[in-house]
Amino acid sequence: MKTQTIELTTSEYEELNKKYPESESNRLIERRAEEIVKIYFRKRDPQCQFTEPLKGADLRVMLSAEPAIDIEVKGTKSTEVAWTQLKVSS
Repeated sequence: MKTQTIELTTSEYEELNKKYPESESNRLIERRAEEIVKIYFRKRDPQCQFTEPLKGADLRVMLSAEPAIDIEVKGTKSTEVAWTQLKVSS
């Protein structure tokens, strides 16, 4: 697995918190994680677009000069995740 650090500006962080406030809801945590992925790709390619993915993914990213990427996004409230907390699905 590849790790990518994403630095948010103060305004990006405030907007993220306004749209997806801290919550125990799994769906809200997932949507917050998807929004962070979108921020990353918009910084990489401001012209990128997001569409419905193929089956089994959460998000399809269409970049200007690259093939579309289907991504499965997993979010967690925790800043540290132990191996025993990870779940894998097909």
